[in-house]
Amino acid sequence: MNGRIIGIAATGYCCATVSARWWPSLPSIVWQCCLLLTTGIILIACFGRHYYTSNRTPKSWWYCSAMLAGLCTGSLWAASLGQSYLTWQQLDGEIQQDVIIEGRITRYQVYPDLQRLILDNVVQDGHSWPASRQILLNDYRPDRRFKRGQWITGQVRIRPARALANPAGFDAQQWYVSQQIVKTGYVRHALQLIEPDLSLRGRLQMRLITSLMPGKKWLNALLFGDREQFSKADWGLLQRTGTAHLFAISGLHLMIVAALSLLLVRAVVLLVATTRLPLLANFRPVSVIVMLSCCGFYGYLAHWQVAVVRAFIMVAIGAALFLLARRISRMQVLIFTLALNIALTPFAVYGSALYLSIGAVGIILLYYWRWQLLVRKPVWIQCIALQFALTIGMMPLVGGLLGQVSLLSPFINILLVPVMSMLIVPGCMLGLLLSVMGPLQPFGDAVLNTTGRLLEWIMVLLAGIDERYASGTALPLGDPGYALAGVVVICLAVLPVFYGQRRLLLVAVLASSQLSSDVLWSNTPWQVHFFDVGQGSATLITRNHEALLIDTGAGYGAGNNYVERVIEPFLQAGGYTLKQVYLSHLDNDHAGGLPALQRLYPALPVFTPHNGCTQGQQHQWQALQIRVLWPPADSQRLSENDRSCVLLIGDDKHKVLLPGDIEQHAESALLAGKQALRASVLLAPHHGSNTSSSAQFIARVDPQYVVYSQGWLNRWGFPDERVRARYQHLNASEILISKSGYVRLSMGRVISTERFRNGKNAKWFHKTFSN
Repeated sequence: MNGRIIGIAATGYCCATVSARWWPSLPSIVWQCCLLLTTGIILIACFGRHYYTSNRTPKSWWYCSAMLAGLCTGSLWAASLGQSYLTWQQLDGEIQQDVIIEGRITRYQVYPDLQRLILDNVVQDGHSWPASRQILLNDYRPDRRFKRGQWITGQVRIRPARALANPAGFDAQQWYVSQQIVKTGYVRHALQLIEPDLSLRGRLQMRLITSLMPGKKWLNALLFGDREQFSKADWGLLQRTGTAHLFAISGLHLMIVAALSLLLVRAVVLLVATTRLPLLANFRPVSVIVMLSCCGFYGYLAHWQVAVVRAFIMVAIGAALFLLARRISRMQVLIFTLALNIALTPFAVYGSALYLSIGAVGIILLYYWRWQLLVRKPVWIQCIALQFALTIGMMPLVGGLLGQVSLLSPFINILLVPVMSMLIVPGCMLGLLLSVMGPLQPFGDAVLNTTGRLLEWIMVLLAGIDERYASGTALPLGDPGYALAGVVVICLAVLPVFYGQRRLLLVAVLASSQLSSDVLWSNTPWQVHFFDVGQGSATLITRNHEALLIDTGAGYGAGNNYVERVIEPFLQAGGYTLKQVYLSHLDNDHAGGLPALQRLYPALPVFTPHNGCTQGQQHQWQALQIRVLWPPADSQRLSENDRSCVLLIGDDKHKVLLPGDIEQHAESALLAGKQALRASVLLAPHHGSNTSSSAQFIARVDPQYVVYSQGWLNRWGFPDERVRARYQHLNASEILISKSGYVRLSMGRVISTERFRNGKNAKWFHKTFSN
């Protein structure tokens, strides 16, 4: 009974802690005190009734009390962690000031135009941060390469870790929380090496990286959990073929190490037995110690990543039960593993690795519970059935967390998982072991060399399969409604047959799919979407699942642009077809995504002031009138800003004026032309600079809403306070993208707004910068 009560309490703790990922706000101090008080009252009531009264406490009382205590404890723990993270998001006066940073590199990535470093054990101007708090630095003028594990110092400029806020694409803010990144910044002067990585892991990894061994980036991933040498093409190949998990150190790899270590002990015992030397009566403790030592060393090599921690905890629980000759249910093993993982790596609940790891284990346990008869089948049939169960069961989870699943994955993994399990991972382990044993180093290098060549051959095979079959086999599944529907279907399908199961299955699918009709994708008459693209501009007009794009935001090369990061995911999630593109002018902050756009949509018409966007043009699109108000045909003498393409888009009820970066000279020309400029929504010219938005221009437009598309704490101070005062004088409602994040305006009978940071889908970590 005690084990069951502890398991119920652990379940409540896990549910409450994991739920923090979706909390719209953190509990206040008052609520946290109430949770603490409630937990204390529950514990006192339970133990007081049990030990100080003659009445026997009913089991139901214990179970309910354990669940409530677990829920309260988990909620309190998650709230306190969230509050501790938020304290680091306060401005401490370091904005626009240089500071000296020291720290150890935990991640290091090299791009064509910059290198990105993440440091822990940070010391800022002589003051130490907590060891787990990290900082992300961009070095735009790198003069040397660094390695993971090295200690560096340099002069940097930092600010709180604030990411862009958009409804589709990678959620960087959530990732910051999951990695405990509390500050970001950029390098002002060259970074200096303080101390190289002298650890055993660092020396072994450096030896591998600097060698001429074939397939060393794949070996580096399997031996040290370091996938930072993977290119964008590598990641794309692994994702499309569903094989990324094979190169991420996980429970599979650790279980292989555990099995190999037990086989090694058994081989040593048999060898000793042939020599007639005295043997121990009980080899259980020795086997467990050797197994845990090997698994622990492998975890050390892999930097104790979340999946490795989870697998090691499960191995340790199994070893303890084995030594104590105790048995607990499979579900209890899963719950205790999850609870210990959350206790050791609490911020992992905001990432995806924890759920992928626990989900895979849960599916394996469910498989052996539901289809026990398959255990009697041949091993190869069991492996194929288990692989299919894992692939199908993980599809909703992978789709919900990563956005898509590969339909090729089941077939590819049936072939590769045995190869990785029986050849590649053992070859990596054996090669590494021999390479550190002095005289046997040549043999170890030979084993690693052979394993590397085999890995390269596998990747060539995968590339061929991808080129021939992968087109169209990637199934988008990022919508939470579809992902939840998939989970419900699988859960009901694996249950034993019962009356009404099919009807319940249909009802559950229909109910879950209703979540897909999110307000962000609702099809009102027409909508205007202003994306959060930092110090830049990107606007989308949508109607009847078609879209018109005005400006793309900035681009920084090598796939680092807002078209691929923000706009394209939004179009895919909403089911929109992009029909036309207008670029107000060719400055990077407005047109930096043009190369990516042309690569994704080669036949898409693009209009610029230099090509087709000149004064007087007008046409209809989805019953909306699109008028080009500026520039005139003979605009070559104008500055690039004053030559911006000015669009007036709307219907009989509402209009949107998008003026690009025009300044007061162009504004005066528009006013002199007696053109109709009145609009319900105005995108502030030149991001709110005082060189634009003259009082006369604002009065002629007379906007109900003015939108400032500018970066948070930008160095120009946009929007200028004098400009804001002019709009406020005419009672225009202001929307600052830097504070609100993405904004959607629905142009019905009245204009309704949806601001991402304050919307119903925003989480507590999104709202950090909304005020």
